[in-house]
Amino acid sequence: MKRICKNLALIMMVILLGSLWGCRTHSDMPYNGDITFHKMNISIPQNFIRDSTQSNEDAWLFESGFYSKLIILSRNDITGNTNASLDNYVEYMKQQNADSQREIFKEMDAVFSVYTKDDMFCQEMLFAYEGSFYAIALRGGTREEFQSLLDTVNISYAEDTYSIK
Repeated sequence: MKRICKNLALIMMVILLGSLWGCRTHSDMPYNGDITFHKMNISIPQNFIRDSTQSNEDAWLFESGFYSKLIILSRNDITGNTNASLDNYVEYMKQQNADSQREIFKEMDAVFSVYTKDDMFCQEMLFAYEGSFYAIALRGGTREEFQSLLDTVNISYAEDTYSIK
């Protein structure tokens, strides 16, 4: 009887550890690090964590320092002409007192904007890829931090996925 209890306890511990390990190695919600957002791969710095209450399938918000810095990733379907939409976005951002201009980002048509929102210095890159607009915004950071974030961006050619690496 004592041996059966020991074996049963061992089996239960293996099952518990296995289930905990499975939870640890797979996550549908990335918190930081190397992540995939639809077809965009990007590395979120370790001092940021995803706010699931402010995030949905097409917009993820990562915060640092009790929201003193924000990284926002978003994706929207392109409707209409891509070039006209990008030009209209530049004009819209300029109306919001942003310094905004068209440029090329990773060989894709893009808009780069710099502005102030809620007393925070903000930078944003919006680019078009395969029928979608992707935006990366850093609020509260420096130009160097934003450039470091942009340097980690890669576009995947796989199907839409959401993962942490």
